[in-house]
Amino acid sequence: MLAKRIISISLVSIMLCLVAVFANPQKTPTTGIPQKFNKVFVGKIGDKYAIHMDLNRSDQNFNGSYYYDNVGSGIDVEGTIDARGKFKLTETDQSGNESASFVGTLTVSGTGELQVIKLEGTWQRKGAASPLSFVATELKFDLGMGAKIESKKINREVKKPKYTIDIEYPQVTGLVDPGQDAFNKYVDTLINKEITDFKKSIDETMEVPPDSTGSSLDINYSVEYATNKLICISILEGTYEAGAAHPNEGYITVNYDTEKHKDIKLSTLFKPNTKYLTAISRYCITQLRKTLGNDGSDWINTGAAPQADNYRAWCITDSGLLILFSPYQVASYAEGAQQVLVPYSKIADLIDPLGPVGGLVK
Repeated sequence: MLAKRIISISLVSIMLCLVAVFANPQKTPTTGIPQKFNKVFVGKIGDKYAIHMDLNRSDQNFNGSYYYDNVGSGIDVEGTIDARGKFKLTETDQSGNESASFVGTLTVSGTGELQVIKLEGTWQRKGAASPLSFVATELKFDLGMGAKIESKKINREVKKPKYTIDIEYPQVTGLVDPGQDAFNKYVDTLINKEITDFKKSIDETMEVPPDSTGSSLDINYSVEYATNKLICISILEGTYEAGAAHPNEGYITVNYDTEKHKDIKLSTLFKPNTKYLTAISRYCITQLRKTLGNDGSDWINTGAAPQADNYRAWCITDSGLLILFSPYQVASYAEGAQQVLVPYSKIADLIDPLGPVGGLVK
């Protein structure tokens, strides 16, 4: 009798567990899928077109940009993602109309430092008869044993003068070596200077309407390349001063040599006495005309001319030099910021083989 009673109780327990599982299918574990991240992905569309994606997730919001490795012009994407990793990213044309979309699933393999995020699904141009497959995998940066890049955040809201500050910038954490610690201090100083300059620009005597959000400073970043010797980041800064017609944006870049403890100059990538700016300019102008059309030739010819000041915002990547143009530099504010990736293959004969990117030229 006791044995039958135990079996009966066990069967009841099993039935209750099964009922609980099928009654709550939404509670299927999604362990490992991060709800917030800012990461770089590399992959292909249609198993043919190599792409880089720079994506940011904040809960259900999913956005960023991507570029084709053989073109290099940044394309903005914006969309949503659910708790199970199902997402849709939409890209728009210059008129703001949907031109194409990525639909797929985000999955995670591994744990801790070995965790890797993968995106897989389809890409389809609007009006196309059928979609193309696409896959992209998180680009992992090797900073050395025990070191990684994490975000440091600054959020402030001040009533008088009325302004908000929303900042996210990178810091190396874990087993940090002296060069990486120098990078942390360099970026920390850079960000604090931007905050100081922003505060100085605010007119404390200006009357702000009660329903106005006031002025604002927004900063976020992307890691473009990182090793135990070199850390390259792009920082997008957005500012708005109360009463202005619209906000402004601008790029700041850091290509930090952790062995020499300094931000390197573009010229150090190339052999002495080479016309590297001419070569970079020629490639950028060609690509920008493809993206923006010939209507913007005057903007492009001036803003992308072979002058050092035009190429102050640049980053080393694994496949080429990423050139960043702020609004108003090569196009109107409505066109937004522009990016061009200059493949190393296009400037290989000018690059110093013993310089910072000599080992990346294939």
